[in-house]
Amino acid sequence: MLAGTLREVADARARDGAVGGRYRPRHTASVSRREPIEALAATLENENQPVTAVGMLRVLDLITSGTGPLWGTSQQALEDALETTLTLLATHSSVREQHRQAA
Repeated sequence: MLAGTLREVADARARDGAVGGRYRPRHTASVSRREPIEALAATLENENQPVTAVGMLRVLDLITSGTGPLWGTSQQALEDALETTLTLLATHSSVREQHRQAA
C-alpha cells in the first residue's frame, strides 16, 4: 500500500485536480525526484530483501506528514529524506545478509 501511494505521488498525471474524490496537493519537489521515489517504492515491494521497522515508520511518516518534504516544495529536503529513508530500509537486510554469509 505504501509503495502504491509513492507511485501515485511520482505519477505526474495524479497532480491534476481531484481524482476519485481524493485531494491531490501540489507537491512540486517530487516532480523532479520521480526516480528516487520509484526506487523507494521498488524497495518496499522487493520480497527478497526484508526492510527494517524503523525504515517502514520513516516511509509512513514521509507519506502522512502533510507538511513534510514529500508534499513540499524543497527539492533538497525531499532528496535528503529519500536518501535517509532508503538507507534506513536497507540497513537491516544488509546486516542479515552478512550474518547468513558468515554462518
